[in-house]
Amino acid sequence: MSDEEYVATLLAILTNPAPTGFDPADPSRRGDDGIDRYDGFGRDVRVVDLGVVDGRYGDELEVSFVLNLPAGDPDWDGVPEHGSTKVPFDAEWRRLSGFSNPAAYAPRVALTVELAARRHVVGHQHGGRQARRRAEWRAAARAALPDRETQRHLLLQTLAGEGEVIHVAADRFDLRLRDAAGDPAGSVGGPDALDATPEMITFVLTPDEWEEVLVDQYDDDLRLYLAETVMDLDPDERFIVFYDGSLHRSIREQLPPVRGRARERAWDRWRSEHPPRPGDGWYAFNPNDRDR
Repeated sequence: MSDEEYVATLLAILTNPAPTGFDPADPSRRGDDGIDRYDGFGRDVRVVDLGVVDGRYGDELEVSFVLNLPAGDPDWDGVPEHGSTKVPFDAEWRRLSGFSNPAAYAPRVALTVELAARRHVVGHQHGGRQARRRAEWRAAARAALPDRETQRHLLLQTLAGEGEVIHVAADRFDLRLRDAAGDPAGSVGGPDALDATPEMITFVLTPDEWEEVLVDQYDDDLRLYLAETVMDLDPDERFIVFYDGSLHRSIREQLPPVRGRARERAWDRWRSEHPPRPGDGWYAFNPNDRDR
């Protein structure tokens, strides 16, 4: 499929006003396209156009959207109807991410549009008051941070709470993870096992990027933040990278990050090797018990 055909197919999915399997009276249930419309995608915010543009990390898609704003409500004065956001479109990134088919990418793009629409509203509603408060808060948080050397020690100290840290370079830290018992983690049953975990991960993080993390997290529980970042990693997620303002798991250090799919492939293989038999399933009681 050419990029032009991909974009056209993706646009058709995102702009479909009546996807099969979706009931507007029950938006909590997704249609056959897998897009979550509960918060108003397709109703309060609609995609109107897609265009391929050059991005910092390869091709990107610029997604134009329009908002259905309440008429005559002063709370929405000053909010433009039209907005846009960008999503990755690099061919290799799509292949690695499992988005070679536009139908697989559509739910991810729809979610990104919803989040961008909220930021768009916050940036303009009430004269941009909330956005200004957010910017002022971040500026104050940045001014309150310790110096860069203390920031580096803070990173090493926090990482050490999760395992053995090796400071490889100014922007590279290897972390040998511990298991729940505090022992060094090890791949369980090989990299393709359902419960496998990586033994070591690498944080690719410049001093500037770590400072951006601290601006948002310094006054919170840094240990908990990093623990959640490395919790239940997919077996092939061996990097933690900084992207779009926060830390992300990835199978590679290049950006954009790519989430791991080894566990997904292992499940697919297990299901193919263990097809369901008649009567298989989860039941609150024995379905063969005639006394129930």
